[in-house]
Amino acid sequence: MTFVSTFGASTDQTTRLLTMQSRLEDLQRQLTTGQKADLYKGLDTDVLLDKRTRTQLTELTAYTDNIMRGKVLIQQKENALAGIKTQARNVWNSLMGQIQKGEIDETSVRQIANGAYEFITNLLNTSDGDSYLFAGSDTDTAPLRDTGSMDVYYSALNPLWTS
Repeated sequence: MTFVSTFGASTDQTTRLLTMQSRLEDLQRQLTTGQKADLYKGLDTDVLLDKRTRTQLTELTAYTDNIMRGKVLIQQKENALAGIKTQARNVWNSLMGQIQKGEIDETSVRQIANGAYEFITNLLNTSDGDSYLFAGSDTDTAPLRDTGSMDVYYSALNPLWTS
C-alpha cells in the first residue's frame, strides 16, 4: 500500500487548480473576443482550416457584392426601358389622336418625336459612374453617339428630312 503525503496531495491539487484557472481565463478571453487564439500557433492543427475559412469568407463577400451590383444594374436598365416604352407610347398616342381627328400636324408630331428621340437617347446613354449601362462589353463608350451620319443618309433619301 502506498501513501501520498498531505504535502504532495496539496501540491498536486494546487497545480490542478492553477491549470484549471488558466484554462478558464483562456476560455473567458475566447468568449469575450470571439477568437480561439491570439496567434496562429495557438490554433495548432486548426490553422489550415482557419485560413481556408477566411479565404472562403472573402470570396463569399465578393460574390454577394457582385450579385448586389448586378441587381442594381438590372433595376436601372429596367427603369430606362420603362422610360423608353413610355416615350414610344406618347408618340404613338399623339399620332393616333391626330389621325382620328383627321388632321395631322406634322410640326407637332415632329416635335414630339424629336423630344422622345432626345429622351430615349439620353436613357440609352445612361452611365453608372464610369460605365454606360447599355454599352455592352465596351462600357467606356456611349452606345449612341450623334455623328451626323443618320442625317446625311436620310437627307439623300428625303430632302425634307432635316427641315
